Amino acid sequence: MKQNSEKQGGFTLMELLVVITIMALLLTVTMVDLAGQRSKRNLKIALSGLTSSIREIQNYTFSGRNSEADSQPVQYYIIKLDAASSERSYVLQALYRDSSNTWRIKDIETVKLPKGIRFASVKPIAIDRPISPAEQTPSCALAAFKLPFGKVLFSPGCSSSPWSGSDYEDLVNYITNVDLSFDPSGNPVSSDSVMIVKLTDDTGTLSGTVTINGITGLITSP
Repeated sequence: MKQNSEKQGGFTLMELLVVITIMALLLTVTMVDLAGQRSKRNLKIALSGLTSSIREIQNYTFSGRNSEADSQPVQYYIIKLDAASSERSYVLQALYRDSSNTWRIKDIETVKLPKGIRFASVKPIAIDRPISPAEQTPSCALAAFKLPFGKVLFSPGCSSSPWSGSDYEDLVNYITNVDLSFDPSGNPVSSDSVMIVKLTDDTGTLSGTVTINGITGLITSP
């Protein structure tokens, strides 16, 4: 009787292994779930932050806030979206003429994306146009708001140096309804378009978009 009682009161090696395995599985599931929740939260923060940044520079053109750079009036506020950069960030900029009438670009703020969030690998930026080319999918683009009323312009490129022939020069030389052949680089600026910026997590399983409507000026994130 004593021997039987001792046997019933303990655990066999097999039972211990089963318990440890179950605990390990539960811990793994919990960690995966926490990581997933963290990614969802960070993606939401990134989309909200990008939306707010675009609205911020758009509001500058309406309110006149920060309307001077180096004591010179700003003519465009720009958000530079470089999906090809390893920095995982975007830049808010001011474009203006200095006292010698030379165009200058001034970085106002660099905003880093939350940890684990990046621009999508495929079509990180898409510019949909009602006329040919119907869609442009650059890896780097500019969304500009022109003072004083916030007219929206999109450039499917980010080159700034040298100034002559750069994407920034294309912005300031843009004329509505101009023939698309005016730009020898094949990257015409547009205003009657919609820009869609896509963000994702590092695994590529989560994604979200921010949309800038060049006609209405609305910025949305579903």
